Amino acid sequence: MSTYSDDKPGILYVPAWDFVVDDWLHCRMAILRSVENGFSMVRAARRGRLTINDQFGRVTSEANCSNDKQASLLGDVSPHHIDTLYARFGNWLGAVCLLATIGFIVLASLNRD
Repeated sequence: MSTYSDDKPGILYVPAWDFVVDDWLHCRMAILRSVENGFSMVRAARRGRLTINDQFGRVTSEANCSNDKQASLLGDVSPHHIDTLYARFGNWLGAVCLLATIGFIVLASLNRD
């Protein structure tokens, strides 16, 4: 399975459709994904937040078009890609946490006897 980070993009242009109530949360989760994979992101959301962030998660420009307001956004962004541990090795921490949880459950059940 190929991911965006395999191609090492400098900038990813992301369309989105937020739903007013959770627009801030959705845009911040998208920013987290860009940091994990080491690219800058320009995100245009319908009924939500328009953001430009760099590969370190710094939001350089932001506008809000919630509640059917019109908004435009201009800003600067660095097209530089950085390699990250997450992009290189994948979601290994989730697998480690799952295995540790299973191990603790097994140990707890053995200690009951």
